[in-house]
Amino acid sequence: GERFGTEHIIAILRGQSTDNVTRFHHQDLPTFGVGEDRSAQQWRTIFRQLYAAGLINLDIANYGRWTITEAGWQVLRGHESFEMRADLLIAGKGRATARTARPSETTLPDSDAPLLEALKQMRRTLAQERGVPAYVIFPDRTLAEMAQIKPTTLEQLRAIHGVGEAKLERYGDIFLRVVAESLSGGSDQQAAVGT
Repeated sequence: GERFGTEHIIAILRGQSTDNVTRFHHQDLPTFGVGEDRSAQQWRTIFRQLYAAGLINLDIANYGRWTITEAGWQVLRGHESFEMRADLLIAGKGRATARTARPSETTLPDSDAPLLEALKQMRRTLAQERGVPAYVIFPDRTLAEMAQIKPTTLEQLRAIHGVGEAKLERYGDIFLRVVAESLSGGSDQQAAVGT
């Protein structure tokens, strides 16, 4: 509803159950915890970059709430793109610092391609069921790491970029089943969903 300010939005993105988050039931939003791999300082930097690019507006007269501009909606809908300056995020990198050398989709060996495709299919299915963009489930980088590392336990999955506690609880078992199905040589990914 574009009624909230920076710190409240950051709490939602980072999966923090503050008093206000709980009061407004924002822990039930599909975006709760999607950005927990970034520090609060990084998110403040992101907000500044989005504001400078004209994608969001700060409404100071209404308690500092953020609103999305028409240009911002174009980015959200995937019609336009926006690239952040990575060098501005380094200072607040937090736990993401150790993960900068993790694999990208382009560095995966061909042998991991079938698992990556199965993970993407599961992500599409979950996103469609929940009516959210695919990146809300997991970003591409997370799926690429899953395909390379092939986690078999929740603890191993927790160590992957983009998998925080909220997503681990919501999607951990589902994606572990996809990996297990791939490792066992099976192809019926729908069976892995358990739905």
